[in-house]
Amino acid sequence: MTVRVINTKTIFTKKYHIIDARTPAEFEQGHIPNAINIPLFTNEQRVEVGTLYKQESPVRVFDRGIEIVGPEMVNFVKQVRSLSNLPLAIYCWRGGMRSESMGWLFSMAGLDVVKIEGGYKGYRGFIRGEFGTPAKITILSGRTGSGKTHYLQALAKEGEQVLDLEGLANHMGSSFGYKGHNLQPTNEQFENNCYEVWFGFDLNRNIWIEDESAAIGKVRICDPLYDQMLSAKVIELQIDLDKRIENIVYDYKDVETEVLIRACDHIKKRLGAQRYEASTELIKQKNYAKAVPILLEYYDALYDRYADKHPRETISIKNPLVSQLQDLLLDQN
Repeated sequence: MTVRVINTKTIFTKKYHIIDARTPAEFEQGHIPNAINIPLFTNEQRVEVGTLYKQESPVRVFDRGIEIVGPEMVNFVKQVRSLSNLPLAIYCWRGGMRSESMGWLFSMAGLDVVKIEGGYKGYRGFIRGEFGTPAKITILSGRTGSGKTHYLQALAKEGEQVLDLEGLANHMGSSFGYKGHNLQPTNEQFENNCYEVWFGFDLNRNIWIEDESAAIGKVRICDPLYDQMLSAKVIELQIDLDKRIENIVYDYKDVETEVLIRACDHIKKRLGAQRYEASTELIKQKNYAKAVPILLEYYDALYDRYADKHPRETISIKNPLVSQLQDLLLDQN
């Protein structure tokens, strides 16, 4: 029985249970958001079958594959039957043998099943291409502690389109960006998660994105999106120093001291011995209100150097309300 093939975009426009037939290791490296991993082979079995393919005949590979998969077939069917009645959309690496085999099994079991064209490799190429589609982007910029994330969250509550890159990266984008909570996703998964949000945007309406370097912790913004960010209009928040200090103290008040000290260690040479010793001693005392201004001396100088090196057309607004940002954007349009 032939399994019907759908293109990648269809999985975002119709509701499916998305089934990833690849190994757990492949799935962990990156997968379509909300996919369910039902691996045809374990990590070790996949290596064994690949070795047989290189060293012996396709007949031997087929026979060994049946020996592995045969006893598991009923369990595969039970897993998908336990899901709701949505149709199944299956993929493997390139839409080949693994998804074909799973698709055949599920269709023979009477289930509504399709295969995603090109598999995960095709999906990855599709989303990177989509990030290159021209979009109306506004970059929200400002010095450390300006509260850019809080402004973005408020804009989202007002119905604005917001791509929260730091939230998706589980990192706040500096040496102090990791706050000791959730681990960062792999780079692949970061891009996949970004596109899940991006697909829901109307590209003819404005999309707000926080100003970022290409790297956010250990992940990087994909080139097509970052290129658009570099050429986008910029609104710079000019926030009073006292308010910036207050914002930072609030954001980091619950972070473990050891995590903050490690962050200082990462920039020890750039801070200089005097600022390093003073700031770390105050952090150990949990006197963040005095530690933050010392660290901001470094970060403000870094901000100025970056602005000088990468001049952009920027509109600055002092201590704005969220409504003022929206009005400013309307005026520019």
